[in-house]
Amino acid sequence: KMQTWDETRTTSMRKGYPIPDTVTCPLCPNGCQVRREGEQYMGHQCPRGAAFTEQERTTPKRMLTTTVRASDGHLIPVRTEVPIAKERIFDAVKELRQIVLNRRDTIHCGDLIAHVTDADGTHVPVLATADRTL
Repeated sequence: KMQTWDETRTTSMRKGYPIPDTVTCPLCPNGCQVRREGEQYMGHQCPRGAAFTEQERTTPKRMLTTTVRASDGHLIPVRTEVPIAKERIFDAVKELRQIVLNRRDTIHCGDLIAHVTDADGTHVPVLATADRTL
């Protein structure tokens, strides 16, 4: 016999609209709904949930995945080596749109393609995520 779903017995992601003052943690399959109560975080099932929620609250970051053009018209898939400030994503994409790769050899997954500037002024490496022959 199938049991009725009890929303009060889980910290997992709920269906429907977002819950105010709650962050869904994407770091594991649980999808915990983490909220701050005073100085503590509640609702996470693993220690990474509290750390993710604090980072998301203070300095949200995202991994940037996009493409860079090659001179022959192909698009080369790339990503930042580390997450960058969420506020810098659109500017970083604009930086990468200016690049046209003119190489005549093979690009390997993991090759350094460019750098983008993060919010603190550091230059974050942008790496190829696939092998391509130009």
